[in-house]
Amino acid sequence: MTIKYPSTIFKGYAYTFFSFFGITSLWVIYLQMQGLSLVEIGLCESIFHVASFIFEVPSGVLADRFSYRFSLFWGRIASIVSAILMLAAHSFWLFALSFVLSALSYNLQSGTIDALMYDSLVTPMQTKRFPNVISNLNVVIEFAQTAVVVIAGFLVHWHFELTYVAAILVGVFGLVTVLLMKEPAVPKSIDQPKQTVKSIIIMAYRTLKNDRQLRGLMIFQAIFDGICTSYYFYFQSLMETNHFSGFMISLLMVVSSGMNIVGIKLTP
Repeated sequence: MTIKYPSTIFKGYAYTFFSFFGITSLWVIYLQMQGLSLVEIGLCESIFHVASFIFEVPSGVLADRFSYRFSLFWGRIASIVSAILMLAAHSFWLFALSFVLSALSYNLQSGTIDALMYDSLVTPMQTKRFPNVISNLNVVIEFAQTAVVVIAGFLVHWHFELTYVAAILVGVFGLVTVLLMKEPAVPKSIDQPKQTVKSIIIMAYRTLKNDRQLRGLMIFQAIFDGICTSYYFYFQSLMETNHFSGFMISLLMVVSSGMNIVGIKLTP
């Protein structure tokens, strides 16, 4: 039997596709071409993660105080401005500012689109289908990232700056998708206290302090992701140094993304 989901779910898939249309995923190579050293490139990546850590809680509060669409809209605006700065920048600090805005855009959408899609399933009483929706969402993310890496790989040695022009255009498509979405009307308890940044931080601290297993898993993931991320980004530098062809770069990225998609579908 065909399952009929609210239209917001499919618009959420479209928004996610545009948001993760990572045509700028080979940014390490791009920054090298702009004259930045590997140390400066590493600092840009560090700035991104520090900014993302700082923005994580406040960005979630914004979605609670205003609306999901508010956060998603400004997330795309930040992404577009970040891409413009990457095109216009000629100094390390402007590139660093671009990474701060990129982190902000990531935080404004991180978790927000998931929450919006979940709330969209509440009224039609389809919340049990949410794990399947999230699984599909992750496949959309991997498909988007795979498709654009192929394009970016071929542009490495031919007008590489076009990747950021494309990122701006895709950001506009993301904005249009947000405007077409309908904010789900989910009744909230009157007695439920409003969450503040302070209360969220205290609750997170107590949870991590009391839940040893969760704490261990988070530390493991942080270390594992740190190693994988460092390898992924600096491998781009290796490919550029060894003059890999655009086709070979695209092929390697496609194989990597294909394995990710298989892993997602096999995950319970």
